[in-house]
Amino acid sequence: AAGVAADRGAAQPRPATPAPAPAAPARPAPAVTAVTQQTPAAKTPQQIAAENLQRIRDKIRAAFASAQTLAGAGTEGSITTANSIVQSTIGQVLPSIQRILASYGMSLPSGTTTAPPATPGDTTVTNVLAPAQSLLSGLNTMLQNLFGRL
Repeated sequence: AAGVAADRGAAQPRPATPAPAPAAPARPAPAVTAVTQQTPAAKTPQQIAAENLQRIRDKIRAAFASAQTLAGAGTEGSITTANSIVQSTIGQVLPSIQRILASYGMSLPSGTTTAPPATPGDTTVTNVLAPAQSLLSGLNTMLQNLFGRL
C-alpha cells in the first residue's frame, strides 16, 4: 500500500515530445523597393499671391458670366439684378485684391474701374458689366506682368 501511495504522489514521467521538424530552407527576403514621394517644393510668396489672385479672378469671371446671362434679357429688373451681382462680387473681392497687391507694394492699374454706373438711368448692360470687365482686365495685367502667368 505504501508503494501505491508513493506512486500516486510521485511525478508521472511525461511522454517524450517529438523532435521539432527540421526548419524549411531559408528563402531570400523579397526585395523591398522604397517608395519615395516627392514633396512639392515650398511655394514662394509670389506663387501663393498669384494663385490667390487667380482664384479671385475665377470668382469675378463666374459673377460676370451670371450677370451677363441675366442682363441679356434686357429688362430693367434683369439689368438691376446683374448690377447687384457685379457690385456684390467686387465688394467681396476688392479688399483681398488690394491686400495681396499691397503686400508687394503694388496696386491695380490706374485705369481699373470698379464703381457702378454713375447715374441710375445709365444702367445699360455694357455699363453694368464694365466694372467687372475692368477689374478682370486689371487682374490679368497684374498676373501677366508681375507673376508671368494667366
